[in-house]
Amino acid sequence: MMEGDSVVVMGLGSVGLLMMQALKAIGGAYGQPVRVYGVDLLPERLQLARDLGADDVFLASSDEQGLRSAIDVYTEGRGADAIIITAPGQRPFMQAMVGVRKGGTINIFAAHTGAVPINLEHIYSQEISITSTYSSSPEELRIALDLLASRKVRANTLISHRLPLAQFSEGVRLMRERETLKVYFEIAGTYPSCQRRRAG
Repeated sequence: MMEGDSVVVMGLGSVGLLMMQALKAIGGAYGQPVRVYGVDLLPERLQLARDLGADDVFLASSDEQGLRSAIDVYTEGRGADAIIITAPGQRPFMQAMVGVRKGGTINIFAAHTGAVPINLEHIYSQEISITSTYSSSPEELRIALDLLASRKVRANTLISHRLPLAQFSEGVRLMRERETLKVYFEIAGTYPSCQRRRAG
Protein backbone atom coordinates (compact mmCIF):
# COMPACT_ATOMS: atom_id res chain seq x y z
CA MET A 1 0.00 0.00 0.00
CA MET A 2 1.04 3.56 -0.66
CA GLU A 3 -0.08 6.77 1.00
CA GLY A 4 -3.47 7.85 -0.25
CA ASP A 5 -4.39 4.50 -1.82
CA SER A 6 -8.07 3.66 -1.97
CA VAL A 7 -8.92 0.18 -0.67
CA VAL A 8 -12.38 -1.35 -0.80
CA VAL A 9 -13.44 -4.16 1.53
CA MET A 10 -16.37 -6.09 0.05
CA GLY A 11 -18.32 -7.83 2.80
CA LEU A 12 -18.50 -6.33 6.28
CA GLY A 13 -18.94 -9.41 8.38
CA SER A 14 -16.53 -9.96 11.24
CA VAL A 15 -13.62 -10.73 8.89
CA GLY A 16 -14.27 -7.71 6.70
CA LEU A 17 -14.56 -5.36 9.66
CA LEU A 18 -11.34 -6.68 11.18
CA MET A 19 -9.62 -6.27 7.81
CA MET A 20 -10.88 -2.71 7.48
CA GLN A 21 -9.54 -1.74 10.91
CA ALA A 22 -6.20 -3.41 10.23
CA LEU A 23 -5.76 -1.52 6.97
CA LYS A 24 -6.37 1.81 8.68
CA ALA A 25 -4.07 0.97 11.60
CA ILE A 26 -1.17 -0.41 9.55
CA GLY A 27 -1.27 2.43 7.05
CA GLY A 28 -1.22 4.99 9.85
CA ALA A 29 1.59 3.22 11.71
CA TYR A 30 3.90 3.38 8.69
CA GLY A 31 3.03 6.98 7.86
CA GLN A 32 1.14 5.90 4.76
CA PRO A 33 -2.54 6.39 5.60
CA VAL A 34 -4.94 4.82 3.15
CA ARG A 35 -8.59 5.47 2.46
CA VAL A 36 -10.73 2.44 3.23
CA TYR A 37 -14.27 1.93 1.98
CA GLY A 38 -16.74 -0.81 2.89
CA VAL A 39 -19.49 -2.57 0.95
CA ASP A 40 -22.28 -4.69 2.41
CA LEU A 41 -25.95 -5.60 2.01
CA LEU A 42 -26.91 -4.79 5.59
CA PRO A 43 -27.30 -1.16 6.72
CA GLU A 44 -26.37 -1.98 10.33
CA ARG A 45 -23.01 -3.36 9.20
CA LEU A 46 -22.39 -0.27 7.11
CA GLN A 47 -23.02 1.88 10.17
CA LEU A 48 -20.66 -0.22 12.29
CA ALA A 49 -17.98 0.17 9.64
CA ARG A 50 -18.42 3.94 9.82
CA ASP A 51 -18.13 3.81 13.60
CA LEU A 52 -14.89 1.82 13.28
CA GLY A 53 -13.26 4.33 10.95
CA ALA A 54 -14.28 3.59 7.36
CA ASP A 55 -13.85 6.64 5.13
CA ASP A 56 -17.20 5.82 3.54
CA VAL A 57 -19.48 2.88 2.96
CA PHE A 58 -21.67 1.73 0.08
CA LEU A 59 -24.79 -0.41 0.06
CA ALA A 60 -24.07 -3.43 -2.14
CA SER A 61 -25.65 -3.11 -5.56
CA SER A 62 -27.03 -5.78 -7.87
CA ASP A 63 -25.58 -3.82 -10.80
CA GLU A 64 -22.18 -5.02 -11.98
CA GLN A 65 -21.17 -1.36 -12.41
CA GLY A 66 -22.46 -0.38 -8.95
CA LEU A 67 -19.16 -0.45 -7.09
CA ARG A 68 -17.32 1.38 -9.88
CA SER A 69 -19.92 4.14 -9.91
CA ALA A 70 -19.59 4.58 -6.13
CA ILE A 71 -15.80 4.51 -5.86
CA ASP A 72 -15.15 6.70 -8.91
CA VAL A 73 -16.48 9.68 -6.96
CA TYR A 74 -13.48 9.36 -4.59
CA THR A 75 -10.79 8.37 -7.11
CA GLU A 76 -11.29 10.88 -9.92
CA GLY A 77 -12.68 8.08 -12.06
CA ARG A 78 -9.65 5.76 -11.73
CA GLY A 79 -11.24 3.02 -9.66
CA ALA A 80 -9.93 1.47 -6.44
CA ASP A 81 -6.23 0.74 -6.00
CA ALA A 82 -7.06 -2.51 -4.22
CA ILE A 83 -10.21 -4.50 -3.48
CA ILE A 84 -10.40 -7.19 -0.80
CA ILE A 85 -13.27 -9.64 -1.22
CA THR A 86 -14.43 -11.19 2.05
CA ALA A 87 -17.85 -12.27 0.77
CA PRO A 88 -18.33 -15.37 -1.39
CA GLY A 89 -20.13 -15.51 -4.69
CA GLN A 90 -19.88 -14.42 -8.29
CA ARG A 91 -21.35 -10.92 -7.88
CA PRO A 92 -18.67 -9.49 -5.55
CA PHE A 93 -15.93 -10.82 -7.81
CA MET A 94 -17.45 -9.42 -10.99
CA GLN A 95 -18.01 -6.04 -9.34
CA ALA A 96 -14.41 -6.03 -8.11
CA MET A 97 -13.16 -6.72 -11.64
CA VAL A 98 -14.97 -3.61 -12.82
CA GLY A 99 -14.22 -1.50 -9.74
CA VAL A 100 -10.44 -1.93 -9.53
CA ARG A 101 -8.21 0.52 -11.40
CA LYS A 102 -5.82 -0.38 -14.18
CA GLY A 103 -2.79 -1.95 -12.53
CA GLY A 104 -4.74 -2.52 -9.31
CA THR A 105 -5.02 -5.59 -7.11
CA ILE A 106 -7.90 -7.85 -6.12
CA ASN A 107 -7.40 -10.06 -3.07
CA ILE A 108 -9.78 -12.94 -2.41
CA PHE A 109 -10.25 -13.66 1.28
CA ALA A 110 -13.37 -15.84 1.22
CA ALA A 111 -14.20 -19.46 0.52
CA HIS A 112 -16.11 -20.10 -2.71
CA THR A 113 -18.08 -23.18 -3.70
CA GLY A 114 -18.61 -22.48 -7.40
CA ALA A 115 -16.86 -21.21 -10.50
CA VAL A 116 -16.94 -17.62 -11.72
CA PRO A 117 -16.32 -16.41 -15.29
CA ILE A 118 -12.98 -14.68 -15.83
CA ASN A 119 -12.19 -12.42 -18.77
CA LEU A 120 -8.49 -13.09 -19.25
CA GLU A 121 -8.14 -10.38 -21.88
CA HIS A 122 -9.47 -7.80 -19.39
CA ILE A 123 -7.04 -8.96 -16.72
CA TYR A 124 -4.17 -8.84 -19.22
CA SER A 125 -4.96 -5.51 -20.85
CA GLN A 126 -5.75 -3.76 -17.53
CA GLU A 127 -2.76 -5.37 -15.79
CA ILE A 128 -4.89 -6.49 -12.84
CA SER A 129 -3.25 -8.62 -10.14
CA ILE A 130 -5.46 -11.24 -8.48
CA THR A 131 -4.20 -12.77 -5.24
CA SER A 132 -5.72 -14.91 -2.51
CA THR A 133 -5.10 -15.27 1.20
CA TYR A 134 -5.95 -18.39 3.19
CA SER A 135 -3.74 -18.24 6.27
CA SER A 136 -1.10 -16.04 7.89
CA SER A 137 2.65 -16.26 8.32
CA PRO A 138 4.20 -16.11 11.82
CA GLU A 139 5.18 -12.47 11.20
CA GLU A 140 1.69 -11.54 10.05
CA LEU A 141 0.25 -13.28 13.10
CA ARG A 142 2.55 -11.22 15.35
CA ILE A 143 1.38 -8.00 13.70
CA ALA A 144 -2.27 -9.05 14.12
CA LEU A 145 -1.78 -9.83 17.82
CA ASP A 146 -0.05 -6.48 18.34
CA LEU A 147 -2.99 -4.68 16.73
CA LEU A 148 -5.42 -6.48 19.02
CA ALA A 149 -3.33 -5.92 22.15
CA SER A 150 -2.99 -2.20 21.41
CA ARG A 151 -6.74 -1.98 20.67
CA LYS A 152 -6.04 -0.45 17.29
CA VAL A 153 -8.26 -3.25 16.08
CA ARG A 154 -11.34 -3.59 18.28
CA ALA A 155 -12.56 -7.17 18.15
CA ASN A 156 -15.00 -6.94 21.07
CA THR A 157 -17.08 -4.42 19.13
CA LEU A 158 -17.96 -7.17 16.67
CA ILE A 159 -19.65 -9.41 19.25
CA SER A 160 -23.36 -8.72 18.84
CA HIS A 161 -24.71 -11.63 20.93
CA ARG A 162 -23.45 -13.50 24.00
CA LEU A 163 -25.07 -16.87 24.69
CA PRO A 164 -24.43 -19.84 26.98
CA LEU A 165 -23.07 -22.88 25.18
CA ALA A 166 -26.38 -24.66 25.82
CA GLN A 167 -27.96 -22.27 23.30
CA PHE A 168 -25.56 -23.19 20.51
CA SER A 169 -28.37 -24.03 18.09
CA GLU A 170 -29.91 -20.61 18.68
CA GLY A 171 -26.58 -18.96 17.86
CA VAL A 172 -26.36 -20.94 14.63
CA ARG A 173 -29.89 -19.87 13.70
CA LEU A 174 -29.03 -16.23 14.30
CA MET A 175 -25.98 -16.53 12.05
CA ARG A 176 -27.86 -18.30 9.27
CA GLU A 177 -30.62 -15.70 9.28
CA ARG A 178 -28.12 -12.82 9.43
CA GLU A 179 -29.57 -11.53 12.68
CA THR A 180 -26.15 -11.33 14.30
CA LEU A 181 -22.61 -10.32 13.40
CA LYS A 182 -20.66 -12.56 15.78
CA VAL A 183 -21.96 -14.85 18.53
CA TYR A 184 -19.79 -15.39 21.61
CA PHE A 185 -20.56 -18.63 23.45
CA GLU A 186 -19.86 -18.62 27.16
CA ILE A 187 -18.97 -22.02 28.60
CA ALA A 188 -19.45 -20.95 32.23
CA GLY A 189 -22.08 -18.54 33.51
CA THR A 190 -25.53 -17.71 32.26
CA TYR A 191 -26.78 -15.00 29.98
CA PRO A 192 -30.30 -13.95 28.99
CA SER A 193 -31.30 -15.45 25.66
CA CYS A 194 -30.03 -13.43 22.70
CA GLN A 195 -28.43 -10.73 24.83
CA ARG A 196 -27.34 -8.05 22.37
CA ARG A 197 -24.22 -5.91 22.47
CA ARG A 198 -24.97 -2.64 24.15
CA ALA A 199 -24.62 0.45 22.00
CA GLY A 200 -21.32 2.27 22.41
